[in-house]
Amino acid sequence: MAEIAGIRKTIQELRDKSPMAAEVLCMGAFLADAPLPTEFALHIEGGMHSPALLNPAAAVFAMAATLDPLLSGGLALSDGELQTFSIPPEVRQAVLELLSAEERLEWAARACYVLNLSLPDAEPGNWYAAEPLMPHVEACFGLVEQGVRSVAANRVLHQAGFFLFQQERFDQAVRYLEAALAVDVDVKGEKHPDIAADHEGLGMVRLAAGDLDGAEREYLACIKLREEIYTQDNPMLAPALDGLAYTLLASGRTAEAVRQWGRAASIMERVSGGEHPFVAACRENIRQYS
Repeated sequence: MAEIAGIRKTIQELRDKSPMAAEVLCMGAFLADAPLPTEFALHIEGGMHSPALLNPAAAVFAMAATLDPLLSGGLALSDGELQTFSIPPEVRQAVLELLSAEERLEWAARACYVLNLSLPDAEPGNWYAAEPLMPHVEACFGLVEQGVRSVAANRVLHQAGFFLFQQERFDQAVRYLEAALAVDVDVKGEKHPDIAADHEGLGMVRLAAGDLDGAEREYLACIKLREEIYTQDNPMLAPALDGLAYTLLASGRTAEAVRQWGRAASIMERVSGGEHPFVAACRENIRQYS
């Protein structure tokens, strides 16, 4: 108890003397008990938000200036070789105990915001940078379950879901993408183009996982929503119809799959002409499976 009391006192002093360091500490306390990249310190409010705007020497100085008060006060540990820092569990506990329920929700949302800035886009070549952040993505998932709703939290879960899809970790990918969809609905409403795209992405992942009933459900939800938002023959429908056709084919419903490819091809022909590669692919599938 005396140790926790001493940590609380150090944190209170940090808030007065080094507010940016206190921001890093408060946000980090809501993420996982795992190392964070030192660049995390550049994304705080009031700090230099993008390392790309800094020359390397300035970036190193900015990170050191923010993290040094944490390190010297024993509130964080660093690994110079790996370029990471971590917050000890007892410090995390002390931070959380100092915050009110309202403050906790605010800092939880800000933690997701900064994690979002640190997480790269879900491109295969970016997995090396994303993988160390996955424990913190899981923490973000937990914060969403506790009530965080933000565009940043949505992107974290969405990008992480597709990273895991690329790694063929389908169950966890679906778990994150379902949570991202729920956040998107809460933030943007049920009838938004992004919600349709979320359903389409989930359809693709479920199909790859062999969940044919789930894939069909997602593709149908996407098609229905795009028909309501756009028109019944809008080109935005074509890729979802194609995904649905592959799902039906895998389910053994070949005639239904051919009908969906026929509709997809007709829609794209009207806007792009018969020479479009998508149209050619649909026509080839129709020829092969009819």
